[in-house]
Amino acid sequence: MLWNRIRLQVVAISAVVSWLGGSFLLDSWLSGAPFDQPISLASPSYLQSEIFIPLRENYELQLEFNRTGHSFEELQTLIGRWFPKETAGVPVQIMWSLLKGKGHMLVAGATVVAKGSSGWGSGVVYRAVAHLQVAPGRYTLIAQVISPAPELAELSPHLTLSFDWKSSTTWQMAAMFWVGIANTFVVLPVFVLQVLWLIGSVVLTTRSSRPTTPRARSAADLDR
Repeated sequence: MLWNRIRLQVVAISAVVSWLGGSFLLDSWLSGAPFDQPISLASPSYLQSEIFIPLRENYELQLEFNRTGHSFEELQTLIGRWFPKETAGVPVQIMWSLLKGKGHMLVAGATVVAKGSSGWGSGVVYRAVAHLQVAPGRYTLIAQVISPAPELAELSPHLTLSFDWKSSTTWQMAAMFWVGIANTFVVLPVFVLQVLWLIGSVVLTTRSSRPTTPRARSAADLDR
């Protein structure tokens, strides 16, 4: 009897949970970083990795440094700053290339001297290496540190290729943005109401199905 009363509510809640989970996983996949690996700056080094780019979007190839255990002034000296006066910090020369297909056709690449800081995040500092936009597909990313910077090696450097939300251009990411808004202000409140409704239904059904305990008969009742 209980299942008959709450069956449709359970199905509705399951559908909402599936929608929220699916949209979250899709957004994470589309906007996630296709590449993120540690890179040695203490000496010349070489990285090669197979990556997948899901959308023709704007991506940033950048060095990422860990801020933990280092003062703000030290990080400005090593990596650079842009305010009040822009400084370069310790430069790093990197040659990178993006190859396509079995024949390793060159799609993009350059030799750059990466310097300065391009952004400060929670626990990390970024240094831009390149900006690129290519067709979706599988690629081979190659990066080679030509001129190392041992001073930066203690900052646990990573080389990352990440999606730039600020300059998104595809309809897919525009749709995911509006889906996120809808999930926050419509779907989640509906989900909370559904859960509360289900809990209330279970409580009321359980109470109504409890057997009533017969009242004990008094001595006066027995004499009648």
